[in-house]
Amino acid sequence: AVSYGEIFTEVCNAHPEIYCITTAPFTKLGKNTTGWFPKLWVIEYVAGVAAGLSTEGNTTGYVLGYDLPFIIGAANSFTLGCKSVNPDCKVRTVVTNDYYNPPKTAQAISTLLDAGADVVRSYTDDQGYCQALQGSDALAIGEFWTNGESCGENALVSTVWDFEQYYTD
Repeated sequence: AVSYGEIFTEVCNAHPEIYCITTAPFTKLGKNTTGWFPKLWVIEYVAGVAAGLSTEGNTTGYVLGYDLPFIIGAANSFTLGCKSVNPDCKVRTVVTNDYYNPPKTAQAISTLLDAGADVVRSYTDDQGYCQALQGSDALAIGEFWTNGESCGENALVSTVWDFEQYYTD
């Protein structure tokens, strides 16, 4: 099977007149391509601190899109941040095997709420978790964009990934 990264590299190599930028490069990059990846462990650590300071029951939840090393690393950083301010903090996780599937993300959050989580984080590209929080006292820490509008009073804080200036430069 050919991955998206391989297809991206092939297209960029076939068009040297175009400059290509990729997030999280997983293949060898051509001369006209650059790749980058944010220091997500810092972002996740800070999100974990927010969770640790906010949890009342000492149980938080984290939805992983996939069981991949860099996402597990993100969840581990979140856990370390949580424990740095609340040594009793426990982080429960659910893997959805999908980055964008709002119903699946909402189901994962429901599972975490049932397990006692009162602060949740979702490393997915959708805000399906907000729907699962409606009617609960649980708080959400948004990933990638501000979750205030989607989560309403359940929104605690968000880590916003804004790359506009990077791409413009």
